[in-house]
Amino acid sequence: MLTSPIRVFDTYTKRCNFDCPQCYFACGNLVDEERRTLEQTIAILQKFYQAGTTEWRFTGGEPLIQPDIFEAIAVAKGLGMNVGLYTNGWWTDRIVGRVLDVGLDEIVISLEGRREINDQRRKAGSFDRAMQSFTRLSEYNRRYPSKKINVNIATAVGRDNVSEVEFLALLAARHGFNIVFMPLKPSGRARSILQTTMLSTYEYMAFVREVQRVREQPEVANSGIRVILKYKDLFCPDYPDKSGRPFPFNYSECGALTTAISMMPDGRVFSCPFVLEADAVGQFMGPNMNEVSVQQAWHHPNFKSFRNAQKVNCTDCTYYMRQCRGACRATVLGYGGEIGDGKLIGEDPQCFASLMSKDG
Repeated sequence: MLTSPIRVFDTYTKRCNFDCPQCYFACGNLVDEERRTLEQTIAILQKFYQAGTTEWRFTGGEPLIQPDIFEAIAVAKGLGMNVGLYTNGWWTDRIVGRVLDVGLDEIVISLEGRREINDQRRKAGSFDRAMQSFTRLSEYNRRYPSKKINVNIATAVGRDNVSEVEFLALLAARHGFNIVFMPLKPSGRARSILQTTMLSTYEYMAFVREVQRVREQPEVANSGIRVILKYKDLFCPDYPDKSGRPFPFNYSECGALTTAISMMPDGRVFSCPFVLEADAVGQFMGPNMNEVSVQQAWHHPNFKSFRNAQKVNCTDCTYYMRQCRGACRATVLGYGGEIGDGKLIGEDPQCFASLMSKDG
């Protein structure tokens, strides 16, 4: 186990100018939240820097809603951290100039498909605004190659947009951006609003196969971009086998509480954004970083069961740690599973390993 997290996912605010049905945090304009001050954020940044954390990701909500976000980014950059911003890309001309000038290493913008599909899942007009931001970012990267920003398009895939995989990958290739596909999860608003939109086991298998087919298209393969599939990439022939590496770099688990930790707007740290809805009693919520050290937070007893839960349905699987990190704890919990007696108990409907031999 690492002595401190490599990366912090900082939920800078839960306020957002969108009200997306898929939002794992149920963010929106009317959210009433307690927020730490800029001075507290700076002190927390310094704590993590001194503990060895090297990467900081400002997320939300929409972090650009907070007026002091650029000061916080500048402090993180001043500490030498690799700094990223997760945003919906709905930027004014004034904001886009500041985004490009602040020295970000990474920007992640969500997009769910073509205009009619994206705007139904997110907000009317959001497709066109994202396209404007993509153009500004790709122009910036061409003009200033030494300051190039790593841009990722992020897509949450369900039945309503699984047909958009090729469109999105080709769009990313034309701009020189990576694209990250992940399945809709039973968390936040999606747990109730989009329950029937989530892919079945067979549908998820077909989706994973489609991702690999699109990867192999010349326009995508020759573009130099990465087409990233977050879960169960079983059709990828060159997926790196890391099973021989030490934990947590052996692909036995995702980054939640192994290489990364998440933080609420008020400074409390927690396990994973996707489990908040299923964790009504705060079983996997940690202390407030305004009050404790990084080591006290990282080793907090509330995190032990989540971090060390044995994936009993995965340990004998051929693909585990070779092409798959195993069952997603958040997905299992979201579908009514539990962590008990040191084990992750329940089913991950996105696991299709048993179908691979039948598929031929």
